[in-house]
Amino acid sequence: MSTFPIWHSFWHWYFEPKPFETAGDCRLYRLLGVRGFKRYLPTSGDLVSRWQGIARIQRAHGGLDQALRRWERVTRSYEARHIFGALSMFAISWWSITFHDKGQWSALIAANLLINGYPIVLQRYNRVRLQSAFAHFAALRDHRKADRPLAGRATPY
Repeated sequence: MSTFPIWHSFWHWYFEPKPFETAGDCRLYRLLGVRGFKRYLPTSGDLVSRWQGIARIQRAHGGLDQALRRWERVTRSYEARHIFGALSMFAISWWSITFHDKGQWSALIAANLLINGYPIVLQRYNRVRLQSAFAHFAALRDHRKADRPLAGRATPY
């Protein structure tokens, strides 16, 4: 028996926004300062992206809904990279302190939080917002379907 379905189920569960993340219109993330971090991120923050003319969401194929779904997959990829980076940095920090008596836990943990922790939280925040947009689009589609006259019925016009 392959372990792939188990990993797939785990990652699907992990990447899905949890109720505490969606509560209060992302209040937890606002309290953590994610919006400020997102704005001033030196590599791809809102200000840098505007200054360089970068559009993160490309609507070339399939319209806005498909573009947002592609971006949702990108957030998963970025988050996975930072999880790997955080675990790697933690392992290297532990090795450096344990075997070479170099570095301080507090400084290394603070650096890891800034380099990896906040980007992970930012991707989760983005995904919560994207899930909200998906729900909004689904409601619009359902509303439009309900407003269409049924085939074969005479229209009142």
